[in-house]
Amino acid sequence: MAHEEPLALFAARLRELRAECGEPSLRELSAYMKEGGRTFPRSTVGDKLAGVSKPSWEFVEAYVSTCARLGGWPADLEHWRVSYRRLLRQLAERRSGHRQAVAAQVELAGADPAARAEPGLVPAADPPRQLPGDVPAFTGREAEFVALDDLLTTSAAAGSVAVVSGTAGVGKTALAVHWAHRVAAAFPDGQLYLDLRGYDAEAPVTPVRALEGFLHALDGARAQTWGGVDELAARFRSVVAGRRMLLVLDNAGSVDQVRPLLPGTASCFVLVTSRDRLTALAVRHGARRVELDRLSLAESLRLLGALVGPRIGTEPDSAAVLARRCAQLPLALRIAGDLAAARPTAPLADLADDLADERHRLDLLDAGGDERTDVRAVFSWSYRRLDAGAMRLFRLLALHPGDFDRYAAAALAGLDPAELHRPLETLLRTHLVQRVDGDRMELHDLLRAYAHELLGDDERRRVEVLVDYYRHTAVAALDVASPDDDRYDWLSRGGYSGALPPFPSAEVARRWLDAERSNLMAVTDYAHRHERWDETRELSAMLWRYLDLDPVPDGGHPLLSYAR
Repeated sequence: MAHEEPLALFAARLRELRAECGEPSLRELSAYMKEGGRTFPRSTVGDKLAGVSKPSWEFVEAYVSTCARLGGWPADLEHWRVSYRRLLRQLAERRSGHRQAVAAQVELAGADPAARAEPGLVPAADPPRQLPGDVPAFTGREAEFVALDDLLTTSAAAGSVAVVSGTAGVGKTALAVHWAHRVAAAFPDGQLYLDLRGYDAEAPVTPVRALEGFLHALDGARAQTWGGVDELAARFRSVVAGRRMLLVLDNAGSVDQVRPLLPGTASCFVLVTSRDRLTALAVRHGARRVELDRLSLAESLRLLGALVGPRIGTEPDSAAVLARRCAQLPLALRIAGDLAAARPTAPLADLADDLADERHRLDLLDAGGDERTDVRAVFSWSYRRLDAGAMRLFRLLALHPGDFDRYAAAALAGLDPAELHRPLETLLRTHLVQRVDGDRMELHDLLRAYAHELLGDDERRRVEVLVDYYRHTAVAALDVASPDDDRYDWLSRGGYSGALPPFPSAEVARRWLDAERSNLMAVTDYAHRHERWDETRELSAMLWRYLDLDPVPDGGHPLLSYAR
């Protein structure tokens, strides 16, 4: 029986996990799984990894746990559970006859070209295979692979464009290329790849230039590549019509750069990567979005383990600190992994300590002069595409000590919250700021360090406004949360001209205080370090009053010393 595609893809993920943990033999895997309390003969392990038959969840759980133990990283079983459930659903649907298009292409991938082609199409004699080399030591992203696999198997009915978006250095290209290699057999008429350089030191690739290249790749010497963008786009759609092809449009800068390159047939699948959400592709062309976040801590440790080796397992605490100081960003983790591998006798704690100073962290995360793997340079390509208002807001947000809401951001920028909407949405759309919980947002540590480097002297003084904002907002929240407490009547009220968040009830005020606890402590510490004694005393008193509402577990108040 021919292998069903979902099962083949799932088996490929199992084999990737085996490679990440050092490529143990089937005999070794069987023995290690037996040590974990599950007995699976070597032949069974081989069959499951080859996709010969569907594995049970007990096998997947034992196999994933064994690979994690060998690789020295935590077993991320929840991602695998989601992936396994999706596999079961896909197999059941295929048995019911609901998902046929991709299965037919995969099963016929090795057959006669004429049998693989869509009806009425003469397939290319030498189809293009333009995918760049796969990414070594690729790790994690199971949920994203499940999402892309699902889009692929439904693309004929529900649209054939997917957009992978995320911040700089988060691994969008790596994900796209790795997934494209895994599903290449489903596209017997070829795979086209182009770096559009939307965020790059070089000029972006124009649609005309992109179409000329694609037409040459598809039609060779017969290609007619003269004409304007509309004519070339129409010719391109005619050439690919009915062909089963994969297009990877990497590093797109705008919808206008992508739109002329879209085929007009559902037989083609287009995968776009961008730092921008490219919302118009979803609105006008039915594109499905896959948001790529930074790696989880478990995935970060797996990546470091693949790059550095068993030291990650023997120094787990230092490895976790190292991952966090790289903001769990794949590009930074790969650079740190290379630095650690180049120091085989040095403890990981030494490298983690080197990265402790945010002022010099980006200097260390420089891959030897290659701009495309230099964290600072990669961030700069996003920053340079912003308008002046978004640039200024990005810089000022470096002054905020943690996650924030739009009122705190408006205070830093000296804007009304309504005026803040456009620059803030620009930063969110381009993933220079990310939402963390409801209406709260943040810059991750490496972006904050980069933004801090860009601050001018006048802008640095805006932190004084932030302290004033928190002083007035905290007392307003406390007056609502604890209105009958007259011990703090001496605290300053009024005198702040900026907008404060509304507190219509004690519950809303308490939620704000809970969300801002670490920020209130940080600005109090700032006031203390800079000998701003009035602000220190008032902020400390407010923290004491807040903690009296809900004392910390040990009964202590960490900032009491500031109020004395």
